Amino acid sequence: MYERNNREITVEEIAMDIEQKQMHFFHEKLEGRVDVNGGVDVNISTSFSAIIKEAAKCNSYNSDVFYDLLSINNRLENFDFNNEEHYSPFLIGFRKMGVDGNAFVCTKVEEKSKKWTHAVIFPEEYFSVFVVTFKKSEQWADMGYIEINVTGVHV
Repeated sequence: MYERNNREITVEEIAMDIEQKQMHFFHEKLEGRVDVNGGVDVNISTSFSAIIKEAAKCNSYNSDVFYDLLSINNRLENFDFNNEEHYSPFLIGFRKMGVDGNAFVCTKVEEKSKKWTHAVIFPEEYFSVFVVTFKKSEQWADMGYIEINVTGVHV
């Protein structure tokens, strides 16, 4: 969690701010079936392709995006329907000097947003940010479906 004007700002708030932007250049809504033994059955390759294309616009360290894609893929492969941590959003930031993963993006956004009460402010060095969110959509016993939203915005 991050603090802004003596109030904590969550990763979920940052993700919601991104999803609510009307000027996104990419959005894909997927539904995946969560297996009883863990893992999600979903084809996320179109979203991964969009994220890779965005990384190609960076001047350096483009391949760092694969660490982020691997983290997202690992979460999907090991997804536990009842583990609330698996529903936390995942952020990827793109700047000329490379790709930043979830923790680094959150830290940069928090530093920039400290002064503002009702706004999430992205640092100027980012030209775009992707957010991946996970939400329960249907559940029975230990199985069900989750909704996965992948949104890319220019910031």
